[in-house]
Amino acid sequence: MVEEDKEVAEHDKYGVVIDAGSSGSRVYVYKWIDPTFLSKETSDESVLHSVPEIRTQKDWTKRIEPGLSSFSKKPERAYKKHIKILLEHAEHIIPEHKHRETPVFIQSTAGMRLLSDRDQKRITDELCRKIRDETHFLLENCAAQIETIDGETEGIYGWLSLNYLKKYFDRYDGKLADHSSHGFLDMGGGSLQIAFKPSDPEEIKKHKEDISTITLKSVNGDAQRWDVFTSTWLRFGTREVRKRYLNQLVNTALAGTGEKNPKSLKERTVYDPCLPKGSEHSFTYSGADLRIRGMGNYEQCSKTIYPLLLKNSPCPEQPCSFSGIHMPKIDFTRDSFLGVSEYTYTINDVFHMDTEYNFSGFSEKVQQFCELDWQNILHEREDGKYGDISKSSLREVCFKANWVINVLHEGFGIPRKGIDPPSTGPGDVGNHITFSSADNVNGYELTWTLGKILLYACSMVQLGENARVGLQPSELSVKNDGKKFIPGEIPHELGYGSTTLNFFHSLVQIVIIFAVGLLLYWLYVKLHIKQHLNINSIKSTINCVKGKLNKIRYSKVITSDQLEQLEAGVLPMSRFGGDRDGFKFRSRTMLNLSSQGFEDYPVPGGRASGAASPALSDNAMGTIFSMADFSDFNRPKP
Repeated sequence: MVEEDKEVAEHDKYGVVIDAGSSGSRVYVYKWIDPTFLSKETSDESVLHSVPEIRTQKDWTKRIEPGLSSFSKKPERAYKKHIKILLEHAEHIIPEHKHRETPVFIQSTAGMRLLSDRDQKRITDELCRKIRDETHFLLENCAAQIETIDGETEGIYGWLSLNYLKKYFDRYDGKLADHSSHGFLDMGGGSLQIAFKPSDPEEIKKHKEDISTITLKSVNGDAQRWDVFTSTWLRFGTREVRKRYLNQLVNTALAGTGEKNPKSLKERTVYDPCLPKGSEHSFTYSGADLRIRGMGNYEQCSKTIYPLLLKNSPCPEQPCSFSGIHMPKIDFTRDSFLGVSEYTYTINDVFHMDTEYNFSGFSEKVQQFCELDWQNILHEREDGKYGDISKSSLREVCFKANWVINVLHEGFGIPRKGIDPPSTGPGDVGNHITFSSADNVNGYELTWTLGKILLYACSMVQLGENARVGLQPSELSVKNDGKKFIPGEIPHELGYGSTTLNFFHSLVQIVIIFAVGLLLYWLYVKLHIKQHLNINSIKSTINCVKGKLNKIRYSKVITSDQLEQLEAGVLPMSRFGGDRDGFKFRSRTMLNLSSQGFEDYPVPGGRASGAASPALSDNAMGTIFSMADFSDFNRPKP
């Protein structure tokens, strides 16, 4: 039995993914059995008709701060002071003889997106050089393996992780016309995202240009194709929308005084219905430091937040969600969604709703909290009711909870059980769970990095039809944003070295042309000076020219592969053999580090696309409210 285990272990494959977020970076190490070996060694149909099983351990992750983007001014430190620490952790986990065939993926999200292209490139160039020089990990294509991904790609990876953990990619039957899945919602500080497969095939056909296609492969080679809609709302995350909210409060206060200069409010108090009674804080608006005082009014808070959804924005195509973004209809009698990040933090961690989400129960708890005096909230915090949540975070809980409620029910239209009929679908929601929030599935952490490595593992399946594993962006994303296919495998095209090689080849061509020109000029001059050249002299000259041309033509020129080896400092090796080698999830929900035990466990499993919401200005605020803003707001007081 031990020998069999050792034999199987020789066919283990590893992958390293680093989530480089805005506040910190976290490394994840994953392992799976080589699908080619597995397909020959097992006859278990449940394994053969499923995607490769990804495994990990609780201590196979490590997080460090600050974020990678903090090295924008000193990119030369990005590897030594940051990424090196994470890769050393991975080196201790992965067997040394497996390092050369283990790929590293550094996927940057929110923080790096804010940097200029120049600053991003300086950091990624540094990481590329140092990883190749100082580690033995597989880095075939820097441009593909060290990159900044957009919010929609992050959302797709999150959708993949969720549905892998829900086992929707197991026992896949390609003969079936439809396959079940779970929708994914993410709310961070800067943006919010949705990714889901419409349950109605007609909706997929109707909105085909908005749909991305994900291709996976089962171990037996069967292709799994999933049509997924994804969209991102920029500046609709809790941090950014609160800035817009405070701007509106100031504009309202200015409108009441008839003044235009916000400095006229310096001696006044701006009241905030979403702030607990007795709580105060300052807010800088157009250079003026203003004092904000809490009112603690749940109903007014909810109504004041509602216009921030921009429900009345022009929408080019129906149906619309909010902020002018159209999306396929959701059948809430069949579709289910799971929310992460801010959804989990607010619903589960603050209000301790660990069971199924219920609007009535949640809104009642939120109202009770919002209308508490600030001092009472602080006393409850001292008693441990809110765990390690800071005072500043507690001050914003009422606002965040109301924003979550507005986004779920007014934005996405999730029915309030017992109050609203389903917005789409033939039947009643009944006992169907339309929404829940969690940071794990069946005890396993939900992180988008799992989705990234799943694509890579599936790309190693060599059997079956010639289907390329990866993510094909929607037609609109390709047309409007220039997005390209994201392969599961590492592209073999030259990445960072291509510019150097192109320059080198161009230089060789220029030298050859220049040399030929000189020879022709020399021949021309010689013929004119020696007017009485005999035939033998001419033949001799021609032979001389031929000899020089042949010498240039057949001179050995360094090849692309050789140059790449020189830059990398290693000899070439085959890809997987011994001869060669925001949406960001909240950091507090990542895997707990453990120093006890090393037994591994399996991760169970065997805009509109291209139309994100436009960026919103903090200060350029128009009319505060109108009656039209409340035309759809009919929430009864719970």
